[in-house]
This record gives sequence, C-alpha cells and structure tokens, in this order.
Amino acid sequence: MSDDAAEVELTVGEAAARLGVTVRTLHHWDEVGLAGPSSRSATGYRLYTSADLERLRRIVVYRELGLGLDAIRALLDDPDSDVVASLRAQRADLRARVERLTALDGDLARMIDAHERGPLLDPAQQAALFGSEWDPRRRAAGTARRPSGSSSPNARRDGTPPSGR
Repeated sequence: MSDDAAEVELTVGEAAARLGVTVRTLHHWDEVGLAGPSSRSATGYRLYTSADLERLRRIVVYRELGLGLDAIRALLDDPDSDVVASLRAQRADLRARVERLTALDGDLARMIDAHERGPLLDPAQQAALFGSEWDPRRRAAGTARRPSGSSSPNARRDGTPPSGR
C-alpha cells in the first residue's frame, strides 16, 4: 500500500471496468512493461492506485488514437519525446481517415439507393438507354411511353415479340 493509507487500490477487474478495457488487456500491458500495478495483495492479486489509473487512462486514449504500444511507451517514458508533434501527426492521420470514411459513406449511400431503386440515371442517360421517345417525366408519374408499336414491356423496338419466351 502507498504512504497514504486512504489511497484506493482497485483490483484488475475493477480497474478494467473503470477504463473500459478487458482484464486480459491490463495483464498484457503489465507483461510487456507498459503499465503495471503499484502493488499486489497478500495473495498476489494486482492492485491499481489512482496514479496507475491515470497512466492507464492515457494509454487508453493513445490506443484510441491509433498509436502502437511502443509509441505510447516512448510518449509516456521518454523525456525527449515530442508529445505535441506526435499528437499532431496522429491528428493528421485521423483527418485523412475521416475523409476516406466520408467518401466511403457516400459510396455506400449510392449503392444502397441503387439496390433499393435500381440504377439511378439522369435524363440523358435514360434517353440513351431507352431511346429518344423515352420521357423521364412520364416515368416518374408512372406513365412512361413505350416505343411506337410496342404492345408489351418486353417487346422489341421494331414491334416483334422477344424470342425464346
């Protein structure tokens, strides 16, 4: 126990719950020497102090930012490390990821729309695909004109029925 008898010591499970990580994560960080408990119980259980939790909170934030454990160790333990420069670089990476994800979100929205409604074509594309008599305004109203002589939606433009049906 620390000099301050009132110092709260949490078990590994309690510390993990407060930090939103798993017990296995805390065990791993202890095993690799990134963050260990300040003390252990008489039976050998890890006990974390408020100072331990503060270091662990910083590690959790750095992990959320995408930093690897070695980079985190350098930021926390190397007095010569440039924390601000490292965080700025991480911020630039984050902004680039946000841009990529925003573009991906737009692509997914278009794909969902296409699957729900069919391919979305502008009027010029519709005319090229369906012929010069195609009127997209009538299609929107549910009364698109078929090419002349066409008695069925499956009929050919020359009026002959499709073969093989």
